[in-house]
Amino acid sequence: MLYDTTITFKQGWNYSFILYGSARAKALHSLVTVDTTMALPADNGVWVRTINVATDTTGLGPSVDAFVTNYHNTPAGAPNLAASTYGKVSAYVRVGVDSLGAFLTRTGTTTPVVASANFNFGVPGDAVTDPIPGSLIKNTAFSIVVLPRSTPGAGVPVNYANPGVFILIDQPPPTHDGLIVW
Repeated sequence: MLYDTTITFKQGWNYSFILYGSARAKALHSLVTVDTTMALPADNGVWVRTINVATDTTGLGPSVDAFVTNYHNTPAGAPNLAASTYGKVSAYVRVGVDSLGAFLTRTGTTTPVVASANFNFGVPGDAVTDPIPGSLIKNTAFSIVVLPRSTPGAGVPVNYANPGVFILIDQPPPTHDGLIVW
């Protein structure tokens, strides 16, 4: 199956193109996110957002809450990203620089149904070497992509009974000369 769409790009802007849905059911969709260079405040955290492309969030419900916290902690309090719904991109929110994990819960609860791998990475830069983006490096921006659970015959392992998470780096931190190059 082919997918055809028209997109207008602006020079100097970064984009992510996500094709999602079911080709077998002839229900493919596309989502283009604008990954603009953000002017990040001086508090030097990292920035996260959700992109929910999970057509089947069995176990979670029609929307999910995302908690982004130290990977060794359990979700508590209010979610960082609340009520992420299918086909939508949330706004970015700031979290502290840390060894992070994303935990997905049913909206309004704190019991994780899905946990991402620890995204504890990144290398600081210096006067000569540019930093490598990651959760340990201030002013990095991420997307937490909520993926559907696998279905028999889909060509992916059928042992994924719950939705999954994929982490994308949307914006690296500034380079040693202050520029954001991607």
